[in-house]
Amino acid sequence: MLKIDIPGFKDLSIEKIVFDYNGTLAFQGEIRPEILKKLKKLAGYFEVYVVTADTYGTVSQTFAGSSVKVKIISGSQGRKDKEDFVKSLNSREVLAIGNGRNDTAMLQEATLGIAVLGGEGMAAELYRSADLICPGIAEVFELLDNPRGLKGSLRG
Repeated sequence: MLKIDIPGFKDLSIEKIVFDYNGTLAFQGEIRPEILKKLKKLAGYFEVYVVTADTYGTVSQTFAGSSVKVKIISGSQGRKDKEDFVKSLNSREVLAIGNGRNDTAMLQEATLGIAVLGGEGMAAELYRSADLICPGIAEVFELLDNPRGLKGSLRG
């Protein structure tokens, strides 16, 4: 769990982290080994979920045997599916991370939404929906390792 009070923003109590897969954690369906290792480590401290339409068909095998939970969503209703999934987890306890247009509602619904600009880019619409933007997924993991950076970026 991550508890942090951010003056002028909100008091965060995050127990669950929801990641978009393609474009956020993975590039063209492939996740780098160091990112996979960090994600699995994070699952020791939080409930970690990966939401995806599984465009490349690689997700279930990638996370087999780990405590990272996979939620397969519809390719055509992804935006709504992701938002509904975050609601089902109790939005006030959720950090959501994504890079695409279909991540906008998920980031808005979560108590904290982080947009990632990665190798597949970031949708311009997401820019306006996020609480914070990171230049890549590695920086998100760095913030989770040292959450005082969140306070520095988000305080009022």
